[in-house]
Amino acid sequence: MNVNMAQAGYYRLPTFESRTNFTLSLIEEWDAVGYDKDAISTEMSKLAKLAATRNSWVHGDWCATIDRSETVVFNHRADPNSVKRRKPVKAHDVEDHCRTVKQRTSKLAELIDLAGIDP
Repeated sequence: MNVNMAQAGYYRLPTFESRTNFTLSLIEEWDAVGYDKDAISTEMSKLAKLAATRNSWVHGDWCATIDRSETVVFNHRADPNSVKRRKPVKAHDVEDHCRTVKQRTSKLAELIDLAGIDP
């Protein structure tokens, strides 16, 4: 299968979670000559775990004080009486998350050596 066919199938999967689960299952079957299969799988798993934070921000209900001194995201699945019902979010939280995602993807790119793949 060439890279265009692989990408067409991959991008038909609707969510990041389903894409990473699919990729992780393929890695188990991969004859990874010249690649560190365990390290690649570990980095993929770490990247996948970051999706929950992103999803809570993107799909959550945001609320801020009038003066913008506090911003929270509501988790409507949490018990209404729980402190987990509202989570404060600061700019540095988002920056740290983005930095971590970039670090994980950079590590994956190093492990996979995209330049060495023959389309």
